[in-house]
Amino acid sequence: MVSKILVIGEELGDQLARCMAAERVRVLRGEDVGKVRFGGEVGAVVLDASVVPLDTETFQSLREQAEVPLLTIVSTPEEAWLALQLGCAKVLVRPFDLEELKLRAHKMLELVGSGRLLVGELLIDLRARRVWWWGEKLHLTPLEFELLAYLARNAGRVVGYDELLERVWGYGYDEGNHGLVRMCVSRLRRKIGDAPGRPQHIVCVRGVGYRLGKPE
Repeated sequence: MVSKILVIGEELGDQLARCMAAERVRVLRGEDVGKVRFGGEVGAVVLDASVVPLDTETFQSLREQAEVPLLTIVSTPEEAWLALQLGCAKVLVRPFDLEELKLRAHKMLELVGSGRLLVGELLIDLRARRVWWWGEKLHLTPLEFELLAYLARNAGRVVGYDELLERVWGYGYDEGNHGLVRMCVSRLRRKIGDAPGRPQHIVCVRGVGYRLGKPE
């Protein structure tokens, strides 16, 4: 049986249905909620918080019944924080790229192929060389993309300066070139929202290298 996505929000459902038609993932409308057996034919739920606000009994009932991943579409960072606190698996903040929504829906249904990596709120499409952070498409230089992609492939592991120089820059060992890595990491951190002095995504292990991971 093909896994289905229940979309709460007609406009959002129409958009997702069009872009996911080729993948044979059926999108259900909000009016079908009462007819669905959660955990059976439905593998994920996408909720538009502008249609069903987070502070309503309808949302609470849906969250309690749906024993499947719940992706909530919100309009502000404050709403995003509330959604995560209420138990939503993932959050997207408007405006977002429709391709990002599709990839996250695939991830919830375990349809994401090896060409896409998801680390926290960072989604990397290796084939298309595109990156999204919290639903916003990032504009990276080729070098920045290669660095981020290599860290993502090794997420959770400390990657040394020399390894990055060899695999990303193509240089041999030269301690003087460590500054190149630090400068590129600094630019990447700004683009993915890592606060100066308190980075959460790309963490430095002093004297060794960097680790990309899900923020605390």
